[in-house]
Amino acid sequence: MRYYKKANEGFKVKKSNGEPPEGVSRMNPLYMTYGEVEGSQAPAGVTYNPLDDSMELPSKALLTTDVLDNILNSSVSDASYNFSEFRDVVKSHEGGYKGYSAKQVGGGPGRGAYQFDAQTAETAYRRLQKIASDRGYVIPKLTKDDFKNMDKVSPEIQDLLFTAHFAKDPSSSVSTVLSDKSQWADQWAKGHWKGNKKDYDKRTKSFQHSLENMSAPPINPSFFNTFPETINNE
Repeated sequence: MRYYKKANEGFKVKKSNGEPPEGVSRMNPLYMTYGEVEGSQAPAGVTYNPLDDSMELPSKALLTTDVLDNILNSSVSDASYNFSEFRDVVKSHEGGYKGYSAKQVGGGPGRGAYQFDAQTAETAYRRLQKIASDRGYVIPKLTKDDFKNMDKVSPEIQDLLFTAHFAKDPSSSVSTVLSDKSQWADQWAKGHWKGNKKDYDKRTKSFQHSLENMSAPPINPSFFNTFPETINNE
């Protein structure tokens, strides 16, 4: 697939062969093939012509996970960790072995790798819009149906929504996440889980279990009511 980017006044833009530059992830939506990832869509402002398999990108760049991670990581000098490392643990813990396509067991509203319900997904999207607008980026348009079915939204968008939601939450601390892994369970509970305080100890122990076993296959999503060791995969 070929991509064309409108040139900003005074700049020259070269055609791309469809492959990302060295060091840029294939998951960067500027270089991914829509349809490669389940639920992926052409972003707002992008016109897709199936006849010649080419695309015209908007003059403003899309905000990607790589860009957002760099913004967060650069906010702390001499950070010990990258934000993506924390996000990977949350993704493993929340989405379990089904990952981005996970649905809450028992018919609950949680969907996707981070088990967003519709209301939380919409809040995350507003926070992402604010970040993008403040920095001159654009983001894909999401619908009410997307908010209800995050398991059908592309992985890149799910990662962006989690990152923006956590980063802009008044109860979370990005600097703590980047500096102190021993606080990750507490930060997850305060900035993402936000459940009943009486369940705090059980839930943070469950998250810590996921953190300590990241090298093993994910056990199960965090929305189960029992401790991970007692759960059998379905």
